[in-house]
Amino acid sequence: MITLPLLLCVLLVVPIFGQGGQFIDDDPNSPEVLKVAQAALAKKNKSANGLKIVSSKSQVVAGLRYIIKFTYAEGGNAVHEMTVVDNVDGSLDVEEFK
Repeated sequence: MITLPLLLCVLLVVPIFGQGGQFIDDDPNSPEVLKVAQAALAKKNKSANGLKIVSSKSQVVAGLRYIIKFTYAEGGNAVHEMTVVDNVDGSLDVEEFK
């Protein structure tokens, strides 16, 4: 009877990890967030000098979608925001940069 273990797994895992598609807050000091932000800046021909992540959140899609708020030397003191998708194939799409 495989349905009972499967049902128990679903009932226990969904509350722990949340439902797919929801944004979750990331650690702004995470090496992964920093790597994605640096790669996105490079794709936009921007320098990552002085990059400081203010906040980040991610969403599971076909990969991970990040919304990253940041400051960097080239952008002055303003807080900028980018939306980046780190695809499962390893490619990176910058959906929005402001």
